[in-house]
Amino acid sequence: MSGYLLDTTVLIDFSKGHRAVVQRVLTLIVEGERVGIASVNLTEFYTGINVGTDPRMDTFLDQLPCWPITKAVAMTAARHRRLHRRKGRKIGAPDAMVAAVAMHQAATVLTANVKDFPTDDIRVERLGPATGDRLTG
Repeated sequence: MSGYLLDTTVLIDFSKGHRAVVQRVLTLIVEGERVGIASVNLTEFYTGINVGTDPRMDTFLDQLPCWPITKAVAMTAARHRRLHRRKGRKIGAPDAMVAAVAMHQAATVLTANVKDFPTDDIRVERLGPATGDRLTG
């Protein structure tokens, strides 16, 4: 079973009402695709905004499955970091965990920062706003 994992960049752009991001995410949900987030994305998103500041976003995130960082996911993330470090590329722990969750969930990562996921083990799709692309003012 496949699905889509919304990276923190997508959550931020969605919360800001960027048309391309909102439309893509809502289309996936309406079409019955599996759409979720990793627990690390929830941590990153709420580091920048207090719960309750945006009740619509709180409700939206409450409705998405939050895929956990299990022991197997953590070990996969560690392996990715180690392998990429040997190739001279650094991958931060949060991005490695997101990639590992996506791998374990057979999900495509939707992100504005494709460069943060330099691995062939997962599918990554760029999703970001266009200039001036806002649904709300």
